[in-house]
Amino acid sequence: QSPLIVVLPTGGGKTLTFTLAASLRNPGVTVVVAPFNALVSSYVRRLQESKINHIVWHHGEQRYAPIVVVSADHAASTGFLTYGGLLRKRQVLRRVVIDECHLTFTASNYRPKLNQLRHLMVLRCPMLLLTATLPPARLHELKDAMTLRDCRIIRMRTARPNIQYKVQRCANGSSIERLKEILGLYTLEEGQRGVIFCRSRDGTEAVATALGCQ
Repeated sequence: QSPLIVVLPTGGGKTLTFTLAASLRNPGVTVVVAPFNALVSSYVRRLQESKINHIVWHHGEQRYAPIVVVSADHAASTGFLTYGGLLRKRQVLRRVVIDECHLTFTASNYRPKLNQLRHLMVLRCPMLLLTATLPPARLHELKDAMTLRDCRIIRMRTARPNIQYKVQRCANGSSIERLKEILGLYTLEEGQRGVIFCRSRDGTEAVATALGCQ
C-alpha cells in the first residue's frame, strides 16, 4: 500500500525497510531521501559495511544502483525528478523512501526545500515515509505537507520513559551561572558524555569558554 507512513522508535528498524529490499535477487532501485548531509554520510558508511551496492546522487548522475541516496535539498530538483522519471521508464524504480519525514513541516520554515519533497509524488511509485517523531495529533500536518490523501500508518510505541525533562527560566545574563549549578548536580562516569545545546553559535562558544570544554 502506498503511501505508507512508518513510525518506529530509534533503533526500531527503519533502515531495514530499504536495506532488506536492496538485498533481494532482483532489487530494482530504492531512492532514499536524507534530510541532512550527516545522514547521507551515515547511510553510505552503513551500506558499505553491509556490502550493499549504492550510489549518492549528484547533479548530472545517470547511473543507478539498488539504493540511490539523495539529499533532500536535491531530491525535488528538476534534475533529480528527470532522473527518477528515467528510472521509472526503465521499470527499475521500486520505491521512494523519505527519512525523518516530519521535517517536511517542522523545518520547512527555514529549509523551504523540505516542503518541496511533495513533488516526488509525480514519480508515481510506492512512497514510504519514515520517522520516530510524529505524534498522532500532528499527522494532518504531514499529510498537508506531502499532499497525502489515503495512506496507511504503521506505528510502534515511541514513548521514552527513561528520558525526563524540566524547564527552568533564568533572569537575563544568569543562564551560564545557572547551567554551572545544574551541571554540579551530575557526575559523569568514565566514557559518558553530556551535550549542551545552545540557540546560536555565539552562545555555544560563550558556554564552551565558561565551562572549559569543546
